[in-house]
Amino acid sequence: SFLSLAGEEVMRMRRSSLRLTAVLLAAMTILCFIPAAVMADEYEGLDGRYKIYIEDDADLLSSDEEESLAERMKDITAYGGAAFATTSRNPGKTASYAESFFREKFGRGSGVVFLIDMANRNIYIFSDGAIYSTITKAKANTITDNVYKYASRGEYYECAAETFREIFTVLEGG
Repeated sequence: SFLSLAGEEVMRMRRSSLRLTAVLLAAMTILCFIPAAVMADEYEGLDGRYKIYIEDDADLLSSDEEESLAERMKDITAYGGAAFATTSRNPGKTASYAESFFREKFGRGSGVVFLIDMANRNIYIFSDGAIYSTITKAKANTITDNVYKYASRGEYYECAAETFREIFTVLEGG
């Protein structure tokens, strides 16, 4: 009888251990499907009034390329904020993602976002505020038409660098 009580206790402990293992496995599985929060790198603009954000969620650029791109984006901060974003997890429309990213970083202020959306295989420019008076939808579409060739060849740094160069040229009246 003592042995049967000990056997029952061992069985109860095994069931308890199996339940705990099942719960932990379920939790780990769920966590694998929740997108990790990616923090944008933030850089100072020319006069500290406007910021530069780079959020490379799709991991298309090296850290050296990100820093170099931030330097190229600095001139734009004379007009407003500047942001570069990439994503590989966008179940919605590219335009909606770009606008949402803009609002998160700049609110209703002046700025421009260039997005490379790998999920939808699109590139997109969204601007608002004072910058929008110059970088209109039509100008943004012209710029993305000009740089699409770089993205289609997988030259993502070149694509982003040329995009921001063209944005600055247009802002300067070119």
